[in-house]
Amino acid sequence: MPASTNVKTKFDKGSVILEDGSGPALTHSIQFDNGDWEVSGLLPGGRAIIVPEARGHRTGPARLGARAYPSFKLTGKLAALTDLGVGPTDGTLQDFLHAKAGTRFATRKTKENYGASAVQAELPFTCRVTINMEGTDYGDGGDHVWVCDRVHLSQDVSAGDEVTITLTGQVLGAMSQDGVTLFSE
Repeated sequence: MPASTNVKTKFDKGSVILEDGSGPALTHSIQFDNGDWEVSGLLPGGRAIIVPEARGHRTGPARLGARAYPSFKLTGKLAALTDLGVGPTDGTLQDFLHAKAGTRFATRKTKENYGASAVQAELPFTCRVTINMEGTDYGDGGDHVWVCDRVHLSQDVSAGDEVTITLTGQVLGAMSQDGVTLFSE
């Protein structure tokens, strides 16, 4: 696919799909139209570099170091804190993140899996996050898809003229963009 010649001012149409580790997976879809998101910490090969130094001077070539864990952030307007329905489209982001009783997400499971020896109650909740972004409307040859596995999510809620929610995720597993693996586990 050739490179687009259109400069993007923002990707402002798309969706974010959260998927837990259940079989079949419980999913929660969030539509976005503001384009207020970022991905950071994407290093080639997914590893940090180490620069050897002694007394403030480099002593050798840079080397690959520990694995880097990228993160992303999305901001949107909060419509509801909870939805006690159990239908396939019921539930809110809050319900999904906190496995709220009385919602269809009450039984959601983590994507973390370290075998029978792991104490499940001590594992952090992680999920798969798929970010779909419109591309063809902006002159690209296709839409764009980021898939992030084993993502640990957190949230911030701000009240003002509008109530906004910021969803932050740290990618602990594999990550791909448009079908190309950026790094694996």
